[in-house]
Amino acid sequence: MKILGMQSLSARLSWLIVSALLLVQLSLYVLIYWEEEALLFEGQSEERIDRIISVLKILESDNVTGDKSIILEAASDDDFSMFLEQERLAVNQSLEPRFVEQLEVLNQEVGREGHLILLREWAEQKNISFEQMQDWFGEEWEMLILAGLPLQDGSWLYAVLYDPWGAFLPILFGELLLWLPMCLVIILMVIFSVRHVTRPLAKLAERTQRFGRGEKFTPLPITGAQEIRQATEAFNNMAQRLESHVNDRQQMLSAISHDLRSPLTAMRIQAEFIAETEVQTSVINSIDEMQQMLTSVLHFTRDDAQTERVTAVNVTKLLESLVDQYQKQNESVSLVSSDSMQDIVLKTRPLALKRALRNLIENALKYGGTAALSCQRHKSAIAIIIEDEGSGIPEQAMERVFDPFVQLDAARSENRSGVGMGLSVARALLRASGGDVTLENSREKHKGLRVVAKLPMR
Repeated sequence: MKILGMQSLSARLSWLIVSALLLVQLSLYVLIYWEEEALLFEGQSEERIDRIISVLKILESDNVTGDKSIILEAASDDDFSMFLEQERLAVNQSLEPRFVEQLEVLNQEVGREGHLILLREWAEQKNISFEQMQDWFGEEWEMLILAGLPLQDGSWLYAVLYDPWGAFLPILFGELLLWLPMCLVIILMVIFSVRHVTRPLAKLAERTQRFGRGEKFTPLPITGAQEIRQATEAFNNMAQRLESHVNDRQQMLSAISHDLRSPLTAMRIQAEFIAETEVQTSVINSIDEMQQMLTSVLHFTRDDAQTERVTAVNVTKLLESLVDQYQKQNESVSLVSSDSMQDIVLKTRPLALKRALRNLIENALKYGGTAALSCQRHKSAIAIIIEDEGSGIPEQAMERVFDPFVQLDAARSENRSGVGMGLSVARALLRASGGDVTLENSREKHKGLRVVAKLPMR
């Protein structure tokens, strides 16, 4: 199926149904035509045997004198002609069994030992040209057979027999050409019907992809066959439950984070009155860290519920803009240009993408000191790559660092500012747009972590 380029359900169903219908139609047509030709051949064989016997008896009767060709011309027609030869013709090629059976019947009827020969062999023996034979016997003369019977005077009577089986395929092909319009009607009806049946499935698949990319859910209309209606209704219910669950979770986290800010503010004020400086500094640092964590949670839940519209974004220009902003801040951020980066445009949420990339760049600057950006275009997605020159991280910890509030101690540098939400927020934003982010240690020497953010080309 892949070779034929039939990936969709409608194309495969259309191919299967059309193939089955055409195969059945063709088989029936060939069988019917075959049966008709068999009956025709049998009837013609009996009639010609009777005619040959009658002519043979007339030629050998005592009443026949003079030119016998007049009798032969009177007994001949377009499909059956006879002539005399003074001696038996040489036979070089064997014939099909059905003609041998016909000859055996003829021999039994006349009580003589006859033989068969192809008409083209006779033409070769007599040195008769192709054009002359065609003029005498028609365009299908090469399919004709000669049946020879010996006469009492030593001469041979030859009858030209038409072979309907020899012309079977050409005639069948001509009949099939008349059958093509009906086949085209069947094909069009099948394609239209299958597309009509599978259209709701295509809409369901497209809406599922959009929902998986984090776009706002709108219920699908319930149409189509019963099974498709059930699947559509199940999808609508599932999507609504998921959306309600996510909204409830976001509201709960936002409420908890907001409610905790008031007691933390009060604790911050009370910490100012602690007499011991060392204790005061430790408490204030702990309170500030908790407030930073709450702020990160609020940002995370707000970004996860983002309803930003999907628009066309020039990724190349977006990367150039980000690099320019960081370079103006004297940060070691660079853009590695390539031919595949020229004007890469995709449909996504621009602000969400920019926020995710900022988090990844800042993570590279924080732990690797530098951030080298590049972009690669693939068949159905683009990959934005951010490389730093840090120490990398262990393979077994590459997924764990995406968990909220996770910070590795030994694997990275001593700079541990932040609360460990950057990578979590970046992955959430990218996944909400149908993409993802993965980590790997660079294979090049003196290179650190390699972050690959992938986004689908819509």
